[in-house]
Amino acid sequence: MSIEPPWSQREVSDLQGRAEDVEAILASNAKVLVLAGLGGVGKSRVALEAAHRMRPQRDVWWINVTELHTAMQQLGLRLGIPKSTLVEATSARNVPDVIWNALENHGRPWLIVFDNADNADSLAAGIGRVADGRGWLRTPATEHGRVIVTSHDRNETTWGPWCQIRTINPLAEDDGIAILTKTVGQPSAGTREDARLLSRTLGGLPLALWCAARHIKNSFEQSGETGHTFTAYRRDLESRLTAVPGCGPLDQELGLELVYEVFKISLDALAKSGMPQAAPLLKVLACMNPSAIPYPVHTAEKLAHADLFDGHPTPDIDRILQRLNDVGLVTLQPVRGQGNRLGEYLAQTVSMHPAVHLVLRTDRDVMSRPRAYYGFALRLLEDALGKSDPDQIRQP
Repeated sequence: MSIEPPWSQREVSDLQGRAEDVEAILASNAKVLVLAGLGGVGKSRVALEAAHRMRPQRDVWWINVTELHTAMQQLGLRLGIPKSTLVEATSARNVPDVIWNALENHGRPWLIVFDNADNADSLAAGIGRVADGRGWLRTPATEHGRVIVTSHDRNETTWGPWCQIRTINPLAEDDGIAILTKTVGQPSAGTREDARLLSRTLGGLPLALWCAARHIKNSFEQSGETGHTFTAYRRDLESRLTAVPGCGPLDQELGLELVYEVFKISLDALAKSGMPQAAPLLKVLACMNPSAIPYPVHTAEKLAHADLFDGHPTPDIDRILQRLNDVGLVTLQPVRGQGNRLGEYLAQTVSMHPAVHLVLRTDRDVMSRPRAYYGFALRLLEDALGKSDPDQIRQP
């Protein structure tokens, strides 16, 4: 497992309207800083930018809380803790103590980012509450340690007085306009006023803005001058929502509904273009952890599943994944395996934003047909790794 920060995400999208947040993080004297806000508001991207700015002076480790225990074991190995010591600590149930002792004795300044800590209790490691500071999340005892946490939870009692909470708010309308116009890059998509109205409907959520812009841009690339306009997209989205942002505060429930309908617009368009399997395939990926999923190319012919895909032909998974990447619903990153069977051919990792993962994992169809979705997820993993010796596989 890699605990390196996802630096490549900085190349995918510009950080728009977050200079004040990043500068505040860098200037803060807090040893533990919690970046709190709605799903899709850009907390992880802000943390990544701050980590990048600290990178020349600090060792930086990125811990995805959805894979917390495995990631922290990897951190322990990085810190020079013998594997036998970690095994003994696991038996004694004091792994957090062992790892934090190594952190305090690390020879260089360091930063740990605990990303996606929406279930804050997981950071307590089963030892009281997170606010007690005796689990995975603690206050560094030395001056050279810093911790950043990203979470939906902005409750001060959750984190304790030793944590400083900074709320990451939705973007201002002008920043939303900039994301839409720069990403789409098509004057015929509409005026600045059209973009402003769409930005308001999208609630200033960077994830929703990004996916909407990618969808509109892709529609022009696929159809030429007949692509979707800002106005057409806004009207379609508003017709799907039970409430429109801008008429009141954007809470977690409305925010998740908003991003879900943004995803649905793209998935419905893919179905109309001859890819009805795109939606169920994306939901299959949501049945896994929101982390990089290995997927070898050119093996889709093995994966026919008539029940899941409602009688449609075997999906061209390679092509569908590329289109999902085009509209911003997944991120594809080609890699070459090293020292394992994945090295015999070009492979890729597929990852999705935690908010995409959250809303699709609890989709009504997934909940009503868990055997079909989770069964197909297992077939994908078996196809990628089934012939490999798990003791010999290393992170690409």
